[in-house]
Amino acid sequence: MAFGFPAYHEERVSFSRGDQFVRALQDVLSMRGITIKSQTSGLIRGKAGLSLWSWGEDIEVYIGEGVARIRSSCSFPLQCLDWGKNRRNVEAIRRGLQLKEF
Repeated sequence: MAFGFPAYHEERVSFSRGDQFVRALQDVLSMRGITIKSQTSGLIRGKAGLSLWSWGEDIEVYIGEGVARIRSSCSFPLQCLDWGKNRRNVEAIRRGLQLKEF
C-alpha cells in the first residue's frame, strides 16, 4: 500500500523490439480495461475506471531505449492511500507483457 499525494506505484520493464513492445502494450492495456487517452513515440497515457479501491487511476508508460517505466497513480489528487490498487495495476500490465513475445 503506497502513501503519497496522489498515491502511486511504478516499475521498469526491459524489451528488445520497440515496435512490437508498443503493440503488445496496447493489447495488454485494452485487455485490462484501460482506455488509452494519448500516445506519442515515448509516452502512452491511459485511464482505469472507478473501483471499490479508488476514484480511478492514471496509467503512464514512458518508453525509452530498451526500457519502459510503467506508472499507475490515483486520479484524485488528494487520495493518499491506494490499498495496493496501483501496485496491482502495474503488476497486471507487467505480467500481461511477459506473456507476449516482443
